[in-house]
Amino acid sequence: MLTSVAIKTSLAFAELQQLSTIIETKMGLHFPPERFKDLETGFSLAARDMGFKDSSECLSNISAKELCHEEIEVFAKYLTTGETYFFREPERLVEFESRILSQLIEQRKDSGRKIRIWCAGCSSGEEPYTIAILLKKLIPDIEKWDITILATDINPKVLQRARKGVYGSWSFRGNSNSFKLEFFKRLSNNQFELNGEIKRMVTFSHLNLANNKFAEQFARGNAVDIIFCRNVLMYFGEISIKRIVNDFYNCLTDSGWLIVSLVESNLVNQSAFTPVKYGQSNFYRKDNIRVKNNRNVQIETFQKGPLLKEISKPTKFYQEISTKALLSNKVIVPQLSTKEPSGEENSIYNKGRLSFEQGDYIRTVHLLSNLQSGSSSGSSDFSANPDLMLLLARSYANLGQLESAAEYIRKAVCLNKSNKIYHFYHGVIMQEIGKINEAIKLYKKAIYLDPDYAIVHFTLGLLMFNRGEQRESKKYLENTLEILHKREKDEIVDDSEGISAWQLRAIVLSLRNKIAI
Repeated sequence: MLTSVAIKTSLAFAELQQLSTIIETKMGLHFPPERFKDLETGFSLAARDMGFKDSSECLSNISAKELCHEEIEVFAKYLTTGETYFFREPERLVEFESRILSQLIEQRKDSGRKIRIWCAGCSSGEEPYTIAILLKKLIPDIEKWDITILATDINPKVLQRARKGVYGSWSFRGNSNSFKLEFFKRLSNNQFELNGEIKRMVTFSHLNLANNKFAEQFARGNAVDIIFCRNVLMYFGEISIKRIVNDFYNCLTDSGWLIVSLVESNLVNQSAFTPVKYGQSNFYRKDNIRVKNNRNVQIETFQKGPLLKEISKPTKFYQEISTKALLSNKVIVPQLSTKEPSGEENSIYNKGRLSFEQGDYIRTVHLLSNLQSGSSSGSSDFSANPDLMLLLARSYANLGQLESAAEYIRKAVCLNKSNKIYHFYHGVIMQEIGKINEAIKLYKKAIYLDPDYAIVHFTLGLLMFNRGEQRESKKYLENTLEILHKREKDEIVDDSEGISAWQLRAIVLSLRNKIAI
């Protein structure tokens, strides 16, 4: 529980550099100078939670010793966030189900009936539960099998949510109602609880991927067959990524598989793994007998699996790398653009921002809606603050209430029509609603306000690619590359939620190579 102690949050630049090094060394989280504000905000909240009088005192304390398990948990609570949903990247899951999982089941049917799968960076649990549902569907006599699904994350708060197995409608986006009826029980407030049989198939555990000894836990007979690590590597530094990928290789059985997200494929291509291309997606296989320099990608076709062909038909290549998918894994906590009121109202606003950081969007909406309503009489400037509207819009979007999200983002734009960020998020929400032409106009307006707005050029390039407009797609992707060429390698791209210039450049190059013209 947060203490009531007042805390000084400001750190000198040298202190932030020291803190960034400590956090990356001990937790693997990469905070370059462009993200020092996020680091400082999260660290100050953690320091308050731990009872220090100010951030500097907390920094001095952790600099002099190793972080204990409890301290890492507190920092993870405030420095990491995550969001996922059931059957994410459906086209790739079709390929995984039909070409990897089904074959593994067939191989093990007469040789031990044992399968071990690890979800690293599982967040709130939708991914491991998706895998459990796939296995349940594919193996009629699953009770006779030795199935292990281990799901780990550095953030203890999301693990608590995962173990409960209770989800809102936003976790089911893209899935049919029959899926919810088959595997979930409806609760109050439009919440759904996963049935106990599926929940019992998954074991959740705290794990820090920055701990370079984690591979030892999977040695000596405990190796796993498949590792899922999607939308996790992108938040690590380049050195940490290479080390983690190498450790994953050592954790797998011979011919085991590593599965990363589409946007992370280029982070694995130069590793010891052999890339195997099914359909339009790369998977990565541990192949101890291959010749080191023979890295030819294997091309194979696929058929729809028995479950996924009912739940979600395959989408166009890269459709799942929508702006939403790219940005939903880490929140932006907006700062007040007007002078902050003092007293209780400011305290309520800060509590709302904290709830948003922690993924408690219902509480965020409750706090900020009351604050906005109470300030409409003119008692404070919150009612005219566009950042308040943006935070409400993003909270409603994460709850799946897109019409309410659209209402509040429109208010933000009306209050400040010259702010590129509001137009960008307005476009994101319009795109989610399906109003693509309106979203395109809003993205172009954001570019008009800032011609070097790289993430919007990339978003338009991706959107045009998915619409089959390859010439337009190539134009916006080339614009993105030209802008990124001016940036430092580790510089964080504005409003990309933590993706560095070199990571986004790799993504853009991969996508551009798919364009024929």
